[in-house]
Amino acid sequence: MKIILVLCIPAILFSCTESNSTEKQVVNPETEIREVWTQFIEYWQAEDASGCASLYDSDALNIPHAFEVNSGRDSIEQFYELLFSSNRSSRYQHRTEALYFNGDMAVEYATFQVDWISNEGEEWAYKARALVNWKKSESGDWLIRTMLFNNPPDTEVDSMAAL
Repeated sequence: MKIILVLCIPAILFSCTESNSTEKQVVNPETEIREVWTQFIEYWQAEDASGCASLYDSDALNIPHAFEVNSGRDSIEQFYELLFSSNRSSRYQHRTEALYFNGDMAVEYATFQVDWISNEGEEWAYKARALVNWKKSESGDWLIRTMLFNNPPDTEVDSMAAL
């Protein structure tokens, strides 16, 4: 009797946890989104503005600090062309700080840094934080829907004092 009970309990538990085959399985997109950023960095290093823009949805928004809002891939490509033509070289580093997702949508909080050498030879760094809204396309690719970024507050300045 104990043997039958011991065998029946796991069978009952496993049958209760079996998923319904009609339910859509939710998969964490973090690995796929990291791959998109790897591709973005490759395009960036090659100064390929069209490649960078291709990772955005067709009617995406790119909202940079101190620049006009870029709406659509063509406008976003022009933004990257301006950046690349205004500087001799750059190095882009990206770090995902947090990623939240639900089905075919994801929201990423990230930080990034670009180390630039201007056309005049001046070296400078641009540090930013970003909020990125991702959407999975019908073809299954993750694309940037909206990217909003700005500069973090100066660590030596009390940001609450500005309020």
